Amino acid sequence: MATFCRAMGHRAWMRGGILWHEAGRFSLVTFPANQRVSMTRQEIERLLVETGKLAAVFCPSSGTGPVGTEYVLRTKDYGIHLLQRQFATHVRQHAAHFVSRELSWDEMVAGTGAIHADIAARRRAAVPELSDPRRWAQLCRVALGMPALHAFGCLKDGEIAAYAVAWDHEGTCHGVLINRNSAFDGHRVGNVLLHAFSAAFIARPDTSAINLGRSWYPPMRSLDSFKRHAGYEEREVTLAVVLNPRFARPLQSCWIRRGARMCSTLTLGRLDLERDLQVVAAARMTEIP
Repeated sequence: MATFCRAMGHRAWMRGGILWHEAGRFSLVTFPANQRVSMTRQEIERLLVETGKLAAVFCPSSGTGPVGTEYVLRTKDYGIHLLQRQFATHVRQHAAHFVSRELSWDEMVAGTGAIHADIAARRRAAVPELSDPRRWAQLCRVALGMPALHAFGCLKDGEIAAYAVAWDHEGTCHGVLINRNSAFDGHRVGNVLLHAFSAAFIARPDTSAINLGRSWYPPMRSLDSFKRHAGYEEREVTLAVVLNPRFARPLQSCWIRRGARMCSTLTLGRLDLERDLQVVAAARMTEIP
């Protein structure tokens, strides 16, 4: 998966048998995001110094820290009856509008441009690995050479309305990407996709679980609800945040907090550094060997 992460435009490192990759402007996370990490604080600090990132956010194998949530589907008896009531209603009403099936990587190259343009419009910024057709084609070529990677999508009148990318490893199917075209939100394409993808992959004889990782920190409540309403088991996990020792003291100063609040105010929330500083605050809650 390190090769795929790098093709996505994320730097990636293997340390302690764990794949670490950059997430956003300042952080390192593991893949899978809920992978238990037994590295020591000193080892993680060395990785942060090497990579230049400010913080590592992960699930420690021991120790204490803020509480997060992981989402895993294990039951082979997956179906409408496991969905939250409104989620189930949307699937019943709209699933017939789509053809849900696995996609070839050639289809992913040719048929996802509208989805990626929609993502750029919603974010008010292009995502290079998605919006640049050449980079996306290269990413799909990398995926084609990795038999454990699969693409699944919902099509309406032949157009890909949403897709998921998943990685099989030792009997567990790990969610990697889930994207949609919001033009199909009236047909609840996100609900239809996650239900159809989950039903198809958990039914495979070689799949014992589907792992959608852990909640972000700070949590994104709407995303967490989406996974829970789709019938995924929700379990608490301990999180840990370790800061780069070169920046730990200034990051925790009152002047940084005041500056972050000012930036958030001046940019009307578009540059939400206060949210980033919640990660810094979590470092004070972390106790690991």
